[in-house]
Amino acid sequence: MPTIKTSTYQSVQQALKQHQLIVASHNGNKGKPVGFSAHFYKQLTQLQGDQGARSILRNNPNQTFMLNCNDPGILIDVDTPEQLEKLKSQN
Repeated sequence: MPTIKTSTYQSVQQALKQHQLIVASHNGNKGKPVGFSAHFYKQLTQLQGDQGARSILRNNPNQTFMLNCNDPGILIDVDTPEQLEKLKSQN
């Protein structure tokens, strides 16, 4: 997640003081990072497969807080070296 602002991570961290699950959003679009309180530690350590923590979010909609961020970088995901090179060439 090389395009996310430091202030966005700090905002997610602050929001976790009041909410169990945090999903960063920009203009109504869900992005990353996602924050989990210690309440979900055991569930996170038991995850398997490539779905990540989506199941935790899906199963806990009432505990999920959408954190509006003025950071379009939350919507850019870089998972491969090719995606990183593409991102570098756009800047």
